[in-house]
Amino acid sequence: MKRLLFVLLFLAISVPCDALYAKRDKSPKRNNDASIEKVAPVPMPEDAVMRVEVMPKYKFGELPEFRKWVAGRLKCPKSVYTDLKALGYTEKAVLCVMFFVDVDGTAKFVETRLDLSHNFAKFENAELDAALARIIASGPQWSPAMQGGEPKRVQFMMPLTIEIW
Repeated sequence: MKRLLFVLLFLAISVPCDALYAKRDKSPKRNNDASIEKVAPVPMPEDAVMRVEVMPKYKFGELPEFRKWVAGRLKCPKSVYTDLKALGYTEKAVLCVMFFVDVDGTAKFVETRLDLSHNFAKFENAELDAALARIIASGPQWSPAMQGGEPKRVQFMMPLTIEIW
């Protein structure tokens, strides 16, 4: 029997697990399934910034709503638990999902890093990276960030808490 994964994403305030799974977005996917399967992580563009005058907005709200949307779709591969246990995690692990919103409003996954206790070292798990790249690429369009009237690429670090069973 497969184990259930409770994914808790938070920035400033923790979101209860019940809230993550209470309302799942039933909106249609932006891309067709054939193109989504082949999505891979991309390098962070050198011109991506962290702050701009007008931050990008997710179609259905702000970053907390996007975290809920990602959490509702992520099925954590078993290899992630094995890798985290090998690193000494016993109860939970906080991973930082790095992605950016491009000038056209598309979100693109870059990589996953370990929490602050590991100095944000890169967490290499190809299955998790592929799943996150697919989920983030399949998401609805964002409104692009603006700085001085020009669209800009903006990078995000989204915390992801994984309960270890």
